[in-house]
Amino acid sequence: MKLTKNLKKQSTNNPDATYYPKGELVIVKDYLTGSKELKLAWKFTISSLEPFNEQWIYIDATDGEVVGDTPLLLDANTSGNAETLYSGTVGITCDSHSGSYRLYETRTSTPNHSVNIHTWNCLSQPNLPNAIEFTNSNTNWTTGSWPAISQDQAALDAHWAEEKALDYWSTVHSRNSLDNQGLPITGYVHFYDPNDTITWPNNAKWDPTDHVILYGDGDGGTHFYPLVALDVVAHEMGHGITQFTANLTPGYQESGALNEGFSDIWGVCVEDWATSSKQTWLMGVITIQECKFVPVIIILMLHLMVVMPVLQHGPSPGVLHTLLV
Repeated sequence: MKLTKNLKKQSTNNPDATYYPKGELVIVKDYLTGSKELKLAWKFTISSLEPFNEQWIYIDATDGEVVGDTPLLLDANTSGNAETLYSGTVGITCDSHSGSYRLYETRTSTPNHSVNIHTWNCLSQPNLPNAIEFTNSNTNWTTGSWPAISQDQAALDAHWAEEKALDYWSTVHSRNSLDNQGLPITGYVHFYDPNDTITWPNNAKWDPTDHVILYGDGDGGTHFYPLVALDVVAHEMGHGITQFTANLTPGYQESGALNEGFSDIWGVCVEDWATSSKQTWLMGVITIQECKFVPVIIILMLHLMVVMPVLQHGPSPGVLHTLLV
């Protein structure tokens, strides 16, 4: 942080320069709510290190609501080709940055709004600030054109799936990202927590605190392959939708069951909308080495069974066996 402050002072030739925001009273159109009304607003330059970003934020001078945001760090969206693990070769959008290309983009969501998608390499550790970019010297993220494809191919699935899930929510439901306020979609591939080996690496997770998605690598196919399939990614992003709408409490009670059930629904809805070649009613099976292909309707029933102890003292083992076999 000290280095950053010194750079600010040097670049402005002002020893008193600071990143502390100063307000400027301006007239601006309200694009965030869609009204496009002219409003008196305070304009602030907001800078952050994590995520690395800088933008103008406009605050309504009468009620304190955010009415506009303008990104100041502009790189160039670039079309690319990605050879994914689970969906073949697909088109993605990447970003021209510092002489190479990375898995980052600014993607149109609802009219007059855009959302940043950023897919990071977490390096098989749990500390998100230590993550690095996935980079390539060209826009062909394919065998022979991307040297890291053998170890990092899962990142391409995650990035493409994040694009498709965001497109689904903006196109079908006119929603400006998960929170309807332009929340960046941020994913961390190769996430691993050595202090939680029960959960990782055979998991993917929506982080409700940092509002990011964590993707485990699986265990090499013994039980799971990398958990970055389209319906898995859409499922985790669905938890974000639930958090910013119903805000159902995660866990093993009724609200947790509904939370998981809704995410299963969003997962298959996104997969059905975005592709024509997937097994829509089978959740995440492409990531599983050995699986009895359980239809989503059965998964939903299993989620909702945590409600049944409250209603009728729980299902019998025979009922569970009948559902699983």
